[in-house]
Amino acid sequence: MTMTKALTPNIPNLTRLAEVLFALPQGWKIDLDTYATAGEGVGTHACGTTVCAIGYGALDPVLMKRGLRMTGPDDILIKSVAHFNAVVKANPGSDFGIKIKGQTSFAPGVTDAAFFGIDSIAWNAHFQDCGYGHLKGKPTARDVAMKLNKTFKLGLKAPRKSRAKAVEIAA
Repeated sequence: MTMTKALTPNIPNLTRLAEVLFALPQGWKIDLDTYATAGEGVGTHACGTTVCAIGYGALDPVLMKRGLRMTGPDDILIKSVAHFNAVVKANPGSDFGIKIKGQTSFAPGVTDAAFFGIDSIAWNAHFQDCGYGHLKGKPTARDVAMKLNKTFKLGLKAPRKSRAKAVEIAA
């Protein structure tokens, strides 16, 4: 019988992601079942990034420094929301993905789950629509941030109102 080592949640990375999501405008809908389609760029309907909530994290300078990356066509490193939008405009319908610095491949729910130190069950519960079945419609960035905050006891206080320009996370 092989024993597997339990993952330890990476509280600093989970906390930062929750902070990024709390910073998005109030009511900001996210698409947790969109995997790798550019859509119309950040700031339109759904974000269109890989597993949307994590996609916003991959555009945050702090999480980027810690190794979370978004890549676009031809494996180009996406450096900011503005860069993402420019690449989407120049390459409509292109694929985008999430990678961890130093890794060459990405498996949704595996690579990013390891970055956050969570297993696939926790990943699905927080970053897939199935974890928000109790809501009417798509979850908001705030819904995801609040769930992360509660589950992992991050100790964050949800802001009453989000900043309007928060979409420019890494611009």
